[in-house]
Amino acid sequence: MPSTTGSASLSIPLYLGRGRERRSVAQLRYLQSEMNYTWLVWDTGERLLLARSLGYMLARLPDSDFVRLNRQYVVHRRWVVGLERQSTNGGVVYLTTGERLPVSRRRWVAVRAQLSGLIPQGQARRHPAGI
Repeated sequence: MPSTTGSASLSIPLYLGRGRERRSVAQLRYLQSEMNYTWLVWDTGERLLLARSLGYMLARLPDSDFVRLNRQYVVHRRWVVGLERQSTNGGVVYLTTGERLPVSRRRWVAVRAQLSGLIPQGQARRHPAGI
């Protein structure tokens, strides 16, 4: 079951070529699935590939900080600066880095509700200025 205490002190173990390392989930920007593997994208831009499914990783993250956008992406709320509805494909989440992540039609309402208090009123439906 996901922790609901937030990601400030929660860390996850990573088994890298140089040994075991623990990293704070507060440093995670987003996760991206690729079959039964998951890319972890960190605040530094570094990408690490784990031999774990996105569902497995999501179960170990605080649900108060992370939002599932679709079958392929989970994003940390603190990186989100904008949300835009698209008429045909659900929507898009804009990150502070300028990256755009897709939101599925099926999850649009839940994602918008989860991010509603995070995004300034004028940016909830359109591309944020400066990106």
